[in-house]
Formats: sequence, C-alpha cells, structure tokens
Amino acid sequence: MENIIVVFPKIEDGKGLKGLLAKNGFHVDVVCTTGAFALEHAHSLSGGIVISGYRLPDMLYLELKESLPPQFDLLLLASERVLSQCPSDIVSISMPVKMVDFVNTIHMMFEVQYLSLIHISEPTRHSLI
Repeated sequence: MENIIVVFPKIEDGKGLKGLLAKNGFHVDVVCTTGAFALEHAHSLSGGIVISGYRLPDMLYLELKESLPPQFDLLLLASERVLSQCPSDIVSISMPVKMVDFVNTIHMMFEVQYLSLIHISEPTRHSLI
C-alpha cells in the first residue's frame, strides 16, 4: 500500500526527490514527467501517494488529483504563492521543502490511509447483532 509516484515536469527534480525519499526510508515506485504516465501507474497499484508539482506538461495538479483512483492521495509541492490559491482540501508543502516537514507529511498521509482501511474493513456493530 505504501506506493509513491513522483511526477514533475523536469525528470531531474523527480529523481532528486526520489533520492531524498530513499535516504529517509521510502521506496518510490516510479518517477515520471506527465500526469498521464502517473495515472497509468496509479491504476496498476493498490494505493499510495502521488507527489506532484503544480503544472505538468499535460495537466495541472487538480486534474491529476481528480483523475486518481480513490485509494491514492496527492501531495502538492509548489511555491507559497501558488499554494495560497489552492483549495484547502489539497495536502501541500511549500518549496523549498523542509525535509522534516516533507517526511512527516508523507508518514501522516500513509497513516490516514492505513486507518481508513482499518475502519472500512472492521465489521459494523449492526452486523454483529
């Protein structure tokens, strides 16, 4: 479940993030430069996080978020100026990234996904009666 897809318009930026994530114990499944490629991979995985920049060559972050399978969440990395214009329900971190905030946010996002899976898989009280 702890799958990570990194999508940035410049492959070097994505590979740099992959290296930072690896140093902090995360495995990145794929680094790509387009939303379409990220979506293709997201649909082949059981869930996880897509880490994205604001503008990709083929779509903006919001279109990517709306097209993701429900078991995936989006983490947006962008400038403070861009983030000030984003909807409040978007999980985001301003750039330049503070590593401790970045790592803690990813851990928190995986924790929320894990807890929602437990909640969904638990039998309801009504089914026990």
